[in-house]
Amino acid sequence: MTDHTTIASDVPAPASTTVHERLGHRGRNLLVWIAMLGVTVLEVSATYLRPAMPTLLTALLVLAAIQGGLGLVYFMHLRHERKILGWGMVGALLFVLSMMNQMWPDALRVFTLRLH
Repeated sequence: MTDHTTIASDVPAPASTTVHERLGHRGRNLLVWIAMLGVTVLEVSATYLRPAMPTLLTALLVLAAIQGGLGLVYFMHLRHERKILGWGMVGALLFVLSMMNQMWPDALRVFTLRLH
């Protein structure tokens, strides 16, 4: 009697598979975690370089958006959801940001107050 079972690692991956399929769940999470750690290192490095404040703020916001996007897509499993959920979240985000924009004039009023 011959044993026809093989271990999954012994079978070569077909050429048509994507990187995500070849890595598996744990490998993909580890790769995303390393990428997020790399973004954090870039953020800390950018802070230590002490560029002009607008440049630093822009760089940190872009890096934070990348890191947040990676967290949303991979760790919150939004990669496998329907597209309508993503567009609904974008719409809700735009609504919240526009409502927050209505608060800025009231928040800036604190600079003109005469506090004791």
